[in-house]
Amino acid sequence: MNNERVASVKLFVLHLRQDDPTKCTASKLKRLGMVEYLPLHSRRGLLLDPYCSRSISRSDSEIVLSQGLTAIDASWKKALESFRGASWRGDRRRALPYLVAANPTNYGIPVNLSTAEALASALFIIGLREQAEEIMSSFRWGHSFFELNRRYLEAYGEAESSAQVVEAQRMFMQEIGLV
Repeated sequence: MNNERVASVKLFVLHLRQDDPTKCTASKLKRLGMVEYLPLHSRRGLLLDPYCSRSISRSDSEIVLSQGLTAIDASWKKALESFRGASWRGDRRRALPYLVAANPTNYGIPVNLSTAEALASALFIIGLREQAEEIMSSFRWGHSFFELNRRYLEAYGEAESSAQVVEAQRMFMQEIGLV
């Protein structure tokens, strides 16, 4: 994929201001000009939703390239309430597969990714690895995220469809004894 296409991917955040602002990865990405905050009722591109039954995959790259990618920045303590409150068309929501957080707040905890980790994961999976690495290079611990998840991300990125991503996830979870 050429750099021009990578640079054109717009990243958005619905920022709910529920976290400690000094630890908020979305705030840092906004300060660096990597994301744009959306008004709470705006709907742009594909929404990352951990409660969605469909996983992001390379088949979603066209919509992300043309319309962008949106994450909700919310506290994990209020996540279910926050994501259920987002009125987004069901066909525009995608979950991330099994990954492990590397951020200092949730280090080593499966699924509890920061907003930066979620955006970078989605970009990596759909094939925009340079932009994913650029995001994570903004954090001292960013390299750790890829070290912890490289094997998972590589497999998910090779999957053509949501079903194939879910199958790869199932195999990983079986391997580590979670199913």
